Amino acid sequence: MKRSLKNTLISMVIIVIGLLLLFFYHEKQTKDIEALIDAVNIGDIPRMKMLIESGVNPDGIAYDGLTPIVAATQRHQYEPINYLLSVGVDINKGDENHFTPLSYAALEGDEKMYDFLIQKGAKLKFRDQRDENYVLSHVKESKKKQLIEKVGEQLVKEKLNEN
Repeated sequence: MKRSLKNTLISMVIIVIGLLLLFFYHEKQTKDIEALIDAVNIGDIPRMKMLIESGVNPDGIAYDGLTPIVAATQRHQYEPINYLLSVGVDINKGDENHFTPLSYAALEGDEKMYDFLIQKGAKLKFRDQRDENYVLSHVKESKKKQLIEKVGEQLVKEKLNEN
């Protein structure tokens, strides 16, 4: 009986230690991604390079749900986007809301960034019709005719490629 209780306690301690290690590992990863996003936001390529070379995941998601490439898109940071793409970041990976960098450029009515991302192979890729309608309504509210046309063309192109 005592041996069984002792083994149970040892097992529980090992499980708790394992869970704590996982928690702290995840916390460190998330903080590292936050540091990368800080570097992205100010266009600090040398710091980005140092962080990525030290093992920070350039495709990771930060506390606020952003990915480094989404942050770069929102901050109009073209060179950081180029650098992130050069290290293999997926230009079509969405943030925690599943919006891609191209979706954010459209949402913000940023036609220059939209064109830049299209040239890099970006897609709108929506999780569902509700998300697509949300972006489309914001684009239409921008009253930017060329952007409205470009988003419409991209949606048609993506839907044709699905089939």
